[in-house]
Amino acid sequence: METAYILHEKCSVKREGEHIKLVRLGETIATIPIDGVKTMVLYDSVNLTAPALDLLLNNGTDVIYQSKGGRIKGRILSPKNGGVIIRLAQYSAFMDASRRLAIAKAIVAAKIRNQASVVKKYKYHDINNSFDSQLSAIDSYAKQVGAADSLDVVMGYEGVSAKYYWECFRLLLKNPVFTKREYRPSPDYVNALLNLGYAFL
Repeated sequence: METAYILHEKCSVKREGEHIKLVRLGETIATIPIDGVKTMVLYDSVNLTAPALDLLLNNGTDVIYQSKGGRIKGRILSPKNGGVIIRLAQYSAFMDASRRLAIAKAIVAAKIRNQASVVKKYKYHDINNSFDSQLSAIDSYAKQVGAADSLDVVMGYEGVSAKYYWECFRLLLKNPVFTKREYRPSPDYVNALLNLGYAFL
């Protein structure tokens, strides 16, 4: 696995040979081989011991700390994982306004197209054809992104198309607990699961 998630609260991450051992209240609850692990995500209440951190960094594994709510608190980058080179490339792209805009437009256009694809895939559930107007709007914004002349306009298209997408998403659920997309705090388990999924991504 490329990413390991340590989502046990108040446990210790220790080194055991070439493995990571999770200990809670004196009891080993899991052992993880680090071969192939590129990123380890930990709750901020997890105690990462120095020997375990040394093993991870020497393996080329980055460590990410996140809150229980899914917010990134910080990260430790291994020099073996190309972190510095990647960061320099990101900063270079950020400093070039036209390149930054082009990247943003490509990402947002792909996101909007994917949202439309999901709605079209499940459109057979829409017995009242209520998705047609939302799909038309989503497709329209996907086309307009390419002509956007600023990041604010791109983000505007992303936000408005998302509104139409979540309206369709709501109608696909049998349980009406989800009324709209809300982040923190999550008012229902659907939003909570979405937040968790986005945190993993």
